[in-house]
Amino acid sequence: MKHSAVTLDDKYDLTKSRIFVTGFQAIVRLCLTQKERDEREEFAVEALHFMRDRFNQSEVWERLGLPAKMLDEIHYNSKQMNSFRGRLFSRVVPTIKDIGLWGPRVQKAFAEMGVMDYAKIDVTEQLANDGKVADDFDRKMFVEKAIAAE
Repeated sequence: MKHSAVTLDDKYDLTKSRIFVTGFQAIVRLCLTQKERDEREEFAVEALHFMRDRFNQSEVWERLGLPAKMLDEIHYNSKQMNSFRGRLFSRVVPTIKDIGLWGPRVQKAFAEMGVMDYAKIDVTEQLANDGKVADDFDRKMFVEKAIAAE
């Protein structure tokens, strides 16, 4: 049987009869029209703002008659919120990039939020480390259960 020549450029080429994707790519790198991609990016940007502002307390401050703008700034810049956003966006940014929703609108939102540095994170390496952490946790739980059973 004769096989046709395949190049890396053929991977996502819709003009060919076959598209070559595997595993994770097969799930997330769907062949989208520009309109569909724009809709998904718009949704992602809106969701990113909601996640960033998850613990915004402006309405509470206003209802209590407190200086909302000043308290929002203090809260937003607190050590706890910086840590929360760091943990959140260290996962979200590289994943959004990896699944291909990396258009100008999404990049602009990340830049405005000050989280573009997280785009440098290697998702594959991050997931491998997560697996190691989970395995270590499972081993520890197994040992603790074995000790408790004695």
